[in-house]
Amino acid sequence: MASNKENQQKDLIKMSRMDALWNFGVPATITQIKNIIKMKIAGEESKRWPIWLIGESGIGKNHLQEQVCKELGIEYLWFPCKGLAPEDIRGFPMPVRKLNGDGKTKEEYVADAQGLVSLMYDYYHREPVYKFQQLEYLMKAFTPGWKGIIHFDEFAQATKEVQEILYMLFYDRRLDDRHLSDDALIISSMNPPQVNDYMLAKIGKAAQDRPSIFKIEATAKEWIQWAKQSGIHDTLISFVTEHPTVYDRNKGRALHRFSDDLKMFGDLDPTNIPVELKIIAHSDIDIESADKFVKYVKEVFEISGVQLLQGDKSMFAKLKKMLKSDAKSVHLYRVQQEMLRAMEEPETYLKDVWKKNSGDAAKAWDEVSDKVVDYIKLLQEGDMDSAVGLLKEITKMNLVDLEDRINKILKLKENRDLYKEVLRCLSIQVNTKQTESDDPLTDPTLAAKANP
Repeated sequence: MASNKENQQKDLIKMSRMDALWNFGVPATITQIKNIIKMKIAGEESKRWPIWLIGESGIGKNHLQEQVCKELGIEYLWFPCKGLAPEDIRGFPMPVRKLNGDGKTKEEYVADAQGLVSLMYDYYHREPVYKFQQLEYLMKAFTPGWKGIIHFDEFAQATKEVQEILYMLFYDRRLDDRHLSDDALIISSMNPPQVNDYMLAKIGKAAQDRPSIFKIEATAKEWIQWAKQSGIHDTLISFVTEHPTVYDRNKGRALHRFSDDLKMFGDLDPTNIPVELKIIAHSDIDIESADKFVKYVKEVFEISGVQLLQGDKSMFAKLKKMLKSDAKSVHLYRVQQEMLRAMEEPETYLKDVWKKNSGDAAKAWDEVSDKVVDYIKLLQEGDMDSAVGLLKEITKMNLVDLEDRINKILKLKENRDLYKEVLRCLSIQVNTKQTESDDPLTDPTLAAKANP
């Protein structure tokens, strides 16, 4: 009985190059593909060979090329192959009249009346020669020195007639008597080849042998890195960070659309999720992910950094429960950012504390610092490093009163172990005989070492 490996080898032999690559080939990430394209463009000879990108719809095949062109400062020409006519690539046939070739110039014909008659007769009665006049959009790529990418998107949805014209570009880098710029790189893209109803015309084996073919499999980690720099909704980024399989089911385009729709709702209130948000989530992403997202907003975003500083006991209880989550670091980062924002603008965010202390800043800071230490204690067993991340930020804020208060609390006998743990996370050697002047939270020199 044949093994699975032997059966795979037999299947591999029968497959086309694209099918074999998609089913058994080594995938490439978005970052790797971008690097390969940049290397191709920089190469003297490699750019003559076109690239074919195979990847699921919405994965970013088009966007990654735009990014490369923007980073390199070169042009990007995009042709959607669906609905493309041969004339859109090759151009329209235009008549070019052919003279009888007796060697006379136009001026010599005009100088002789009989010659002028002969010229006009020749122009109107001789069989014209037709040449294809390319559209201006593509013609620039045939100008010597032009540098950029020509992208034929969804190549498998092009008609057979359009594919045959494109093969001329792929094989010989020319259309009729016009030759492509030496600095032009041709890229075509398509969905996975096994989607049979997606392909309008079968791509021949000879066509597959010409280009370099790459299978794209983007990762949630890549998308998150891109999302943080591209204005994607913070809540959605946190959600995908905790549930990376959501990206596998929805890919980039769907998540990008959902992010833009989320911005319509402003700051999300976990106690009052609009029904419209639920409807939009179900329309933009798959049902399971949409339900997870609504639940995520309700549960995770109930924890308020501002309310923690104000001493809300229910917030501390929810925080304790949240520390059991695998993605606690993601949520702690958000909570700590809220706490920092509140301490930077206490009159705005902590007005209840200020009001209760009748505007006495010293008493108000004492109360707030107590809650910061409570927060650190709660995180000691769960994620001490994340807690100290907050202290690092506090030392940069020059909130001297708050820093001094936290320092004194931590150095109390009952908090000595916690204090040592803070120093460990700050990468400062613990000295049991350490004096207050050696404290990293009050000594500028040690604070600088703790915050390189």
